[in-house]
Amino acid sequence: MVLINGVKFSCTPCIKGHRSANCVHPDRPLTEIKKKGRPPAQCPKCRELRKSKTGTKCQCLRPGSSLTTFSILFSSFVF
Repeated sequence: MVLINGVKFSCTPCIKGHRSANCVHPDRPLTEIKKKGRPPAQCPKCRELRKSKTGTKCQCLRPGSSLTTFSILFSSFVF
């Protein structure tokens, strides 16, 4: 595994062969090693609220989310 600015990289053959932790091929094209598991679906603020048992579903609007896109499309129609 090659570290560049604290980010882990490995070559594709080592990733496919489940040897990414032992990769020592900096001369090959490298790809970033992603974290294991499912990515978080909530923003950090809503995640903390959920941990304290006072929060519900994340209501924050993130750029590119389907709700934001829907509201922009909906507001462009004239009734």
